[in-house]
Amino acid sequence: EVAQNAVIKTGFDDFDIQIGGFRLSELVIIGGRPAMGKTQLLVNLSLNISATIPVLYITLDLSEFLLTSRFISSVSGVPANDMLQNILREEQKNRLTSISDEFTKRQLFIHDGGNNSIAALRAYCQKQAYDSGIQVIIIDYLQLMTSHKHRNNRELEVSYSSRELKNKAKENNIGIIASSQLSRAVEARYSTEGKRPQLSDLRESGAIEQDADKVLFIYRPEYYG
Repeated sequence: EVAQNAVIKTGFDDFDIQIGGFRLSELVIIGGRPAMGKTQLLVNLSLNISATIPVLYITLDLSEFLLTSRFISSVSGVPANDMLQNILREEQKNRLTSISDEFTKRQLFIHDGGNNSIAALRAYCQKQAYDSGIQVIIIDYLQLMTSHKHRNNRELEVSYSSRELKNKAKENNIGIIASSQLSRAVEARYSTEGKRPQLSDLRESGAIEQDADKVLFIYRPEYYG
């Protein structure tokens, strides 16, 4: 078990040196436009962190089957598309059969959200924290969470979900990392450099930047250039 407020190393050494990693009780938001690599970054963070700390990955976007192929691809180096299309070379098949030990070393649990309501997710997370000692929860992605309380107002709904995640992290002393979509305003900026994300780009709610302890953005200039 990790001590209260302990540092959670991400496994990316340069990042950990500069930012100091993450901490328990923190809500961390990772924002980016579609196709920037948010899910892949979450997959890699999950693999790195789960080597020492139990991690629960909740996917509200991809199916559990597709997400699992991403995990296997990251560990084996075999492209996920090759696996899904079953066009594997012999050498790739050999690599896939040799990676099972890599997963047994990790404390990683994957959940296909199904019910996206914040209330249902909170109850599920509570159970997993009790049953499996989960200390880090990863959610992909924030805007897919729903609330019966504010179902007719997207801004209030996202604000409510953001606040609930922060409360959950604080009350249970767990780290929560959630990805977030950014608004299309990023694309409307004139220069490639000007398309760098900023806090005001977080989609549908100003509450996200208030609730989050850390906000990270993914930006790939080659995507625009």
